[in-house]
Amino acid sequence: MRLLFFVSGLVAFNFNLNFLLMSLNTNSVGRGGGSVPVQTGLTASTTASQAGGLTVPLIAGFNQVTVSVANDDAVALPKAVAGQVVEVLNSDAAQDIVIWPFTGDKINGGTKNAADTTALGETMSRRYVCITSNTSSTVGDWITMRTGVPGTA
Repeated sequence: MRLLFFVSGLVAFNFNLNFLLMSLNTNSVGRGGGSVPVQTGLTASTTASQAGGLTVPLIAGFNQVTVSVANDDAVALPKAVAGQVVEVLNSDAAQDIVIWPFTGDKINGGTKNAADTTALGETMSRRYVCITSNTSSTVGDWITMRTGVPGTA
C-alpha cells in the first residue's frame, strides 16, 4: 500500500506502508535498500572473561546491552567475517562492559582472544568493523571505528 502526501502543494512524497510494517515485524531498522539486524534487551555476563562473553553473543548489526550487574561484565563479538559491522550500545546507567572477540579473533590488532583494551562506558556506544575474516589460516581482526554518546556524530 502506498500513501501519497502533499506538503503545501509543493512536492509529493510516497510512503510505502508495507515496507514500514515489514520492518516493524522483523525488528529491523530500514536504511534505504536494506535493513540492519537489531538485538535489544541483552544482559552482559557476570563471568568477566571471553568464555563469559561468549554466553552473550553479539550479532552483526545493532546490539543494545540494557543490564550490566557489575563493572566489566562481558559480551562477545561474532566470529570475524570481513566487512561485518557491529554496533554496541551500553544502556546501563551505572556499569561499564567489556567486549571480547570470538574465539581465535582479536580486536584492534591486539593479542588473539584478548578483550578490547577500553571498557565500554555507561550509556556509550561503539562500532566495530571486521577487516580480516577468521579462517583456518587467518586470525580474524575487528577494529574500533567510533566510540561515543548515542545520537552524536
